[in-house]
Amino acid sequence: MTKSYKNGGYCVAGFDTETKEWIRLVASEDPARSELPKSLFDGFDYLEILEVEVLRPVPYGCQRENFLMDLTVPPVRRGRLALSELLSGEYLSREKYLFGNPFSFLNEEEIARVGGSLVLIKAENLRLGYYRDEENRMHYRSSFTYRGRTYSEISVTDPVYRRDELAETELEAALLVVSLPGLPYSNGNFYKFIDKLLPLRAEDSARADRTLGGRTERRPFVLPPKREIDLPKARRFLSLLAEKKHPETGEELDMPEAYADMFGYCARRLYGPTESAVDPRAVYILRSRVGEINTTQQRLTASALAERINAVREPYGKKVTSLMIAELFESFGLLSRESGKRLPDELGTTYDISYEIRHSPNGVTYPIVLYGQRAQAFLLDNIEAIATLLDEETAKRYAAALAAATSAEPPSEQAGEKSAESEPAAPSLGPDVVRIPPVTRASNYRGELAGKPWTPDEEGRLVREFMSRLSLEKIAERHKRSVGGIRARLMKLGLLEGE
Repeated sequence: MTKSYKNGGYCVAGFDTETKEWIRLVASEDPARSELPKSLFDGFDYLEILEVEVLRPVPYGCQRENFLMDLTVPPVRRGRLALSELLSGEYLSREKYLFGNPFSFLNEEEIARVGGSLVLIKAENLRLGYYRDEENRMHYRSSFTYRGRTYSEISVTDPVYRRDELAETELEAALLVVSLPGLPYSNGNFYKFIDKLLPLRAEDSARADRTLGGRTERRPFVLPPKREIDLPKARRFLSLLAEKKHPETGEELDMPEAYADMFGYCARRLYGPTESAVDPRAVYILRSRVGEINTTQQRLTASALAERINAVREPYGKKVTSLMIAELFESFGLLSRESGKRLPDELGTTYDISYEIRHSPNGVTYPIVLYGQRAQAFLLDNIEAIATLLDEETAKRYAAALAAATSAEPPSEQAGEKSAESEPAAPSLGPDVVRIPPVTRASNYRGELAGKPWTPDEEGRLVREFMSRLSLEKIAERHKRSVGGIRARLMKLGLLEGE
């Protein structure tokens, strides 16, 4: 059924034709050396019925299907299984989730609950891709829909689809043999991977759907229809929300600063170009430069996405931060909070958003959200939620106002090009500018533990406190350290972006 790459050899698995149970052939009881010699199986293909000699079952962890093969007896071809028989209910999985969860991996607690490490599924909307890492190693990844749920960042070990001409493929439907490893990755997780991929024709796909009791449809995410609005009332409501006030009662609202900035941006858009003014809290990008922000198959953190956007922003206003990006996805319902952490929900996974668990130097684990190519495209499609897009004339006018406010000569470069000089920090740009009171800097309190080494236990408490949105001053007080020390440690953990 499957013959995939493993440590220079093959991992071979299939169904027992009598019991219809999975069998994985291994060359050794040691899972690190279980691959079979290529010479034994190079002449065989999927769906062929083979007779092999096995010595005994050698289950290991979740790989309960392992059988030790007698390598002195070569396999013998005995026939071929019809695809129609493979599409019957005896072979296809009917489980709601792929190995019990909708993610790309299982943790140690989840792996103990699975009943096996091999499964045959019917998948839809399959996309294959690859990328090179910093060491020039190739990584082959896939995303697909199974039982109405989207799975992304699943590794592909099928030799056929690791060739250049097939490494980037889109298929409407396919049969997949998905497997779990016997040993965990370095971070302790067990990652799912595709051993075998078999494209399905429309009629075969329909046959599989009938076997499974009908196709599971995902309800699409549809925006409500547009309707006429009262613009003056909308401006008034948005302006009050930008001031963190309830539009009807006027009471103070507890909302993130990024939300207030977005409400202010929307209010300014409704006032029209004649009343526009440079706002030091806004991010400005030339409309013609948005196309320079390319998406990539590599999964990026919010900080990496912010860097790509900031590379084309205008020098006035402020930079995009990772927090702004995370809150944008949260506002669209693609991220949700779990124990104070923003993680992709079911809808977010359909937009190619995932997360992985990382480890600090002191052994503390924390989640990092990763945005795939579809999520990156979604961000660019909705870039105006966090940035103001300018035309050429407006950019020139703002640049001239910036130069006049800083007593400098107007830039000679074409609008949109970056100056070699350092960027001024929120200058006064004339009477029509929205003026923002200066931000009060955090206290420079130095506690008795300032400068002392961090312990794993203290670092763990820091991560939990930061995820629960405590202020840096409050965290510093609890840890008896300086605010600067707290900020530096959070930056080292990747939880806070540097200025």
